[in-house]
Amino acid sequence: MVNKSPLNLIIFAGILYFFFVIKSISANPLPSIEILAEDFSDPVSQYLVARNYARGRGTRRDFVRAESWYRKAAEQGHLKSQLELALIYKRGDVRGRPNYEEAAEWFAEAAKQGNAKAQFELAGLYLSGKGVKKSSSMAFRYFLQAAKQDNDKAYYPVGKMYYQGSGAKKNIEKAKKWLGLAIELENVDARNLLAKIQRDTENSRRPIKSTQQANKVISPLERYRSAANNGDADAQYRLASMYSLGREGLSRNLGTAATWYRKAANQDHAMAQYHLGRVYYQGNGVKKDINKAKKWLEMASSKGVGSAITLLVSVKRAEKVKSRSDALKNSPAYRYQVAAKKGDARAQFALAELYLLGDGVPINYEKALEWLLKAANQKHVESQFTLGKLYLEGTGVRLNFSTAAKWFKKSAEAGDRESQYILGTLFMNGKGVAQDPANATKWFKKAAEKNHRQALNRLVEYYDDQLADISIDREANKWVQRAATLGNKKAQYLVAEQYAKSGSNQDSAKLFKLYLRAAKSGDAESQYKLAEMYRKGLGVGHDYTEAFSWYLKSAEQGQMDAQFALGEMYAKGRGVNRKRSEAKKWFRAAARQGHYLAKMKTK
Repeated sequence: MVNKSPLNLIIFAGILYFFFVIKSISANPLPSIEILAEDFSDPVSQYLVARNYARGRGTRRDFVRAESWYRKAAEQGHLKSQLELALIYKRGDVRGRPNYEEAAEWFAEAAKQGNAKAQFELAGLYLSGKGVKKSSSMAFRYFLQAAKQDNDKAYYPVGKMYYQGSGAKKNIEKAKKWLGLAIELENVDARNLLAKIQRDTENSRRPIKSTQQANKVISPLERYRSAANNGDADAQYRLASMYSLGREGLSRNLGTAATWYRKAANQDHAMAQYHLGRVYYQGNGVKKDINKAKKWLEMASSKGVGSAITLLVSVKRAEKVKSRSDALKNSPAYRYQVAAKKGDARAQFALAELYLLGDGVPINYEKALEWLLKAANQKHVESQFTLGKLYLEGTGVRLNFSTAAKWFKKSAEAGDRESQYILGTLFMNGKGVAQDPANATKWFKKAAEKNHRQALNRLVEYYDDQLADISIDREANKWVQRAATLGNKKAQYLVAEQYAKSGSNQDSAKLFKLYLRAAKSGDAESQYKLAEMYRKGLGVGHDYTEAFSWYLKSAEQGQMDAQFALGEMYAKGRGVNRKRSEAKKWFRAAARQGHYLAKMKTK
């Protein structure tokens, strides 16, 4: 008979509760990713968290949280997050109605990084006047940028705007070129407009003999072949694409495609350079050649072709992995295993790397962990660090901050600067160890001594939070000065601020130079202070134009006082033409952040 005493029932209920909690955690990996995104401010992790909330993966769908995480990553320059954030605002996912001003702002950020979709979307907003001042010239500018990156939706509007002379000087030949591209994609509007252009051209020369002649449209293949043979780079690129894909009745011929890509690439055609780099990387129609692939991809990347930038990163990463693999392959895997079994720590680590990379052997995290442990227990620093990373990221093992901290401590004590930095971060955030800012600072200092920039940055943050006046603490001042010398904008600002507070003997010209250094590094507060010095003529000649320029840089980063000052400059016409709409825009921006005078201006 089962004993149903109250104590047994409580124990049984506790076991059930523990079981379901563990099951829910293992079924929901989102918190682990969110911890990494929060603690390490990693934009990729922040993007993944946002995407999971936006799509309802591993959690309920939540656009408010998605917006928050996308914004964190977007503010660090993460391209995909900028684009997704803009789309959220455009669709009105968060508040049930579109916010075109925010959408335009983030589409513009993504467009600056060369994203063709963002350029197309921003063009649409300028064309309709949603979120931005209506401007056909700006719309054309961004449609053209998107079209040049093969955003096929942009072909027709570019052709139409060239035909109408809307936003660009009327140019029938260019209109025909872009409409021809749209026709390849079976765009009916483009076909009708091109037919009209050809009828109008024919009518201007001689009477139309028949309706059939009027509606005749030269095939894209004929047009591009003729132009390509005459040396037109864009036509050569389009002809290459036709051969590559087997379009317009052509048989697919990768060798001929490569020939035409090369002709266009040699004329500095960005997209042709990208495709030629891809051809050499994949060995399609030519002998595979990584060096030539890198050469053409680097040329396309320098022109802002997003696909080329992405592929070039992959090529270089694969090259790095291959170079490490080649070094290992000089001694076959079984030889490593023989040496590893004899207790050679370097061989044990090398064998673990093979299992982690799947190089010459199938990927096997269990075996990799086994050999890493053997080498780490022999004080092999790289193995200790690698174990820390595996447990920190949950790669091949259950995520465990405590175990990660244990291994990072061992490699940090052996002098590895990256381990010292990560260990400091764990102590600062209390992950896997008791929260201990003093211990965190100790490890940050050890890494900073080896010029670890992120460690220096964390020291600057720490001292900025802890001390009102770093000059009273020699240790703090030492690290802040060192970080400033290495280009840390926050440190440069702190140095300037300390000098500003140094008393009546301060040299205004020297203070100006200190703020200028930090402002050029991108520090918003320093940009505001520098603008103030130009406006007041302190340490430099009085100059409203320069003041306006630095107020603008600071305001665009969200500095409230700079936004208000910029509104004043527009309102009074100082350093810029008077413009009430721009003044109101910046007063509203400052008011949203709580600026009292700005609120009064916007009532």
